[in-house]
Amino acid sequence: MLCLLFSSIINLILDKEPGVCKLKNNIILIKVSTYYTNIMGMNSKAICLAVACAALLVFLPTPVRCGISIGLIIDNTGSMGNDIAAVRSKSLELFNAAAAGNTYDHYVISLFNDPTTGPVFATEDANAARNFILNNITVTGGGDCPELAATGIIAGIEAAKPKSHLYFFSDASAKDGLTHGPTARSLALSTGCRVIPILTGTCGTTRKRRAVGQLASSGQSAGWRFRRATTDADHACVTGDIYDKLACVTGGEVYRVSKSEVAAIVDIIIEKAAANITDDGDRDLVLESIYNPVAGETNLHSFCVDPSVHDVVVSLIGPSAVLSLHNSAGSPLPSSAYVDIVNIGSVKVKKIVSPTAGTYSVSFSSSADHTLKISARSTLGIVPSFLQGGIIEKTPSTEAKAIVYVEVSESSAAAVFNTLDVEGLDGTVFDTISLERVNSTHLVSSSAVPIPDDCFYIKVSSDGTSGGCSFTRSSPTAICPTNNPVPTTTTPIPTTTDGKTLYYVPLLYC
Repeated sequence: MLCLLFSSIINLILDKEPGVCKLKNNIILIKVSTYYTNIMGMNSKAICLAVACAALLVFLPTPVRCGISIGLIIDNTGSMGNDIAAVRSKSLELFNAAAAGNTYDHYVISLFNDPTTGPVFATEDANAARNFILNNITVTGGGDCPELAATGIIAGIEAAKPKSHLYFFSDASAKDGLTHGPTARSLALSTGCRVIPILTGTCGTTRKRRAVGQLASSGQSAGWRFRRATTDADHACVTGDIYDKLACVTGGEVYRVSKSEVAAIVDIIIEKAAANITDDGDRDLVLESIYNPVAGETNLHSFCVDPSVHDVVVSLIGPSAVLSLHNSAGSPLPSSAYVDIVNIGSVKVKKIVSPTAGTYSVSFSSSADHTLKISARSTLGIVPSFLQGGIIEKTPSTEAKAIVYVEVSESSAAAVFNTLDVEGLDGTVFDTISLERVNSTHLVSSSAVPIPDDCFYIKVSSDGTSGGCSFTRSSPTAICPTNNPVPTTTTPIPTTTDGKTLYYVPLLYC
């Protein structure tokens, strides 16, 4: 047992999984598998070893933040020549931005075709990645249109670091979507990778045909609200293809554009690559998304920017897109307050520069289905987990109700969240329940909630009564439940903190 404990501590020191080494409220938590364990239940030898390790950590240099990968998953069939040329034309700017910023420190390029896939190139050298793009991609084949897209996505995820951003380029449907799509989804969710498809065509589909450039899915992620016609049963997150569904569950978005617009979309990747993560540990969060299938209507939507937020990016994807930003008084933001990252017919992306906390609004419209996405960098994020049958899991089972635990990254913010929503991919709210504060960083649902049969998000909300406007945070990716039996033999050990009880699973005992 001591060997297991020592191995766990060494893994923490080496930071094999970023962010797992924690000292919260004077309780040392060790993460093994997907659980946090309170070491105070161990014998004296185990405690001494853990305390010695904690003392050692004090004298170690401040851990260097482990970056994430930027991945380019590219269809290299013959019809993709123009798309690849657009990526090549922007490659110098892209990889220079990535090398200058501190968001990415690893680069993955995964090629796919049919009947073969690969190679997969991975490196920590931005120049080597650029040289691979310039010199090692040859377009060939592609006569039968559908390609091994899911296999290419899987290879890209496997080569990337956890929580990475993977940009997918293709003009074809996925030949292996049914056979390998579920694996791609499971792998993306287990690693926390975000998939952003950039599509310049398809091979036809069994679902309702959508216009090129429309937003069939703008990556339904983290706390998004959807406004849609009550008669529209064709929500892309539920009935879409592999690209729609992957974007929905991972927090990505689907760009359906013309081949001449690909270079403009690469500017979005460049903007993200150039960003710098602060010492407080910014998270790339989706604050809201609105799905609106009503063509030709102008919509006005307000959203809240809390004090932890900066670099707010508002994007609208849809044909004949029109987007404008306004302050809390309804007046248009001056041009000095934002920059246009992309301004083409089907995609509008604006970044609010150094926003002050408060309420903003956005006016938007499109001639066909479209989605608005509001994202930001923020130090404030949440991670949910679920208590079922005495065990805390990241992935719950549909076979029983669950108590929901929510870990909040900022102790000063935990007290402001008082409501929890269980929200489906199409925006359906399955359950709304009050939250109770366990300690300075943990919240718990006031009672157990039913687990939906399909993927869902956990969203927590403030009521705005503590000052300022009401804002939300959501799980960074969707939670896709299992139907595994719920164990009933394990009982968690309660730890009382701040007058509340927080359960820690007794995985390590002597």
